[in-house]
Amino acid sequence: MSGGGLSQKYCPDDGRQLGGSLPNLRQAVKAAGDRLTETTTDATKGFLGPKPDIDWQDPAARKAHLGELVAAARMLVAEAKIRQGVAKDRIISTSDPEMRHGRKSASRKFDGYKMDVMTEEHTELVLGVEIRSGNAGDGEGAAPLLEQVQTIEGIEVEQLLGDMAYSDGDTRVAVEELGAELVAKVPPVSNRGLFPKTDFVIDLEATTATCPAGVTTADARPAKDHKGRPSTMFVFPAEICASCPLRECCTKAKHASRTVAVGVHEARIQAARLAQSDPAIKALLRRRSKVERKIDHLQDLGMDEARYRGKRKTKLQALLAATVANFQRLHVLGVFATAPGMAQAA
Repeated sequence: MSGGGLSQKYCPDDGRQLGGSLPNLRQAVKAAGDRLTETTTDATKGFLGPKPDIDWQDPAARKAHLGELVAAARMLVAEAKIRQGVAKDRIISTSDPEMRHGRKSASRKFDGYKMDVMTEEHTELVLGVEIRSGNAGDGEGAAPLLEQVQTIEGIEVEQLLGDMAYSDGDTRVAVEELGAELVAKVPPVSNRGLFPKTDFVIDLEATTATCPAGVTTADARPAKDHKGRPSTMFVFPAEICASCPLRECCTKAKHASRTVAVGVHEARIQAARLAQSDPAIKALLRRRSKVERKIDHLQDLGMDEARYRGKRKTKLQALLAATVANFQRLHVLGVFATAPGMAQAA
């Protein structure tokens, strides 16, 4: 299982872009309400109702209408207060409202979609593909694609190999609920140069945590994780932390003691981190590179760039590329080989 960024390039017509912005203009005017001046309200009023009654076949009339639209939009923007930051899941294109900003890495950005790919390890055939928004998390696509593949007659998935992007607890649980085991390397934990959580011995059965200095705490307080679910916060004694010789390597807090958060999937993540040191698991994870080669093959077949607008059509493009890739692979496997002496009809 792997995912890759899929960029989209297009050269939209300016008129179409501005025409597609009408719903945004209406929404902005509605949100502003009575805070707009009378002049701006009058200027935008003509664009809030039905399609203007002009001669759309007349280039001069269209140009004049476009000028009025631009003037009204400028007046609206002049009065608007721009909020700092980026809105969550914001639309970045009026001609393709489903595309989003995405990242292939911390330094590589793209605009478009993500493509999830699942292959069979031995034959290297593509079992399924899915297209999601560019800002979607990689792990979120694992279970839906697995469920899609499992509906294919004769296909049973017992084990799913993924990279570190698929190793979070939620993804593991979702895959396990579908009857498969997820094998993915747990990413290393960092803490800005201080002792990370993995340097602490966390005993979930005894509900204790032991720090690198050998101090054990049983002060486990209820907390919430980033999704609002119940979690546990281990708190070390402030008086011991204050005089600890390792304090500078443990916390930057001037008066507070060190804390360690434990989420709902801690036991599962601990087991996965321990298992990845097993030589058998290491060998298994190395075999995941086959799907990366398949991603490269699909990109050679045109999947480095979305040729259409929208997820549905882009998925059709991915399915066509996967079909071609599978036929090429079947040819390599000799499936289409003609038996010796067999007649061929043109």
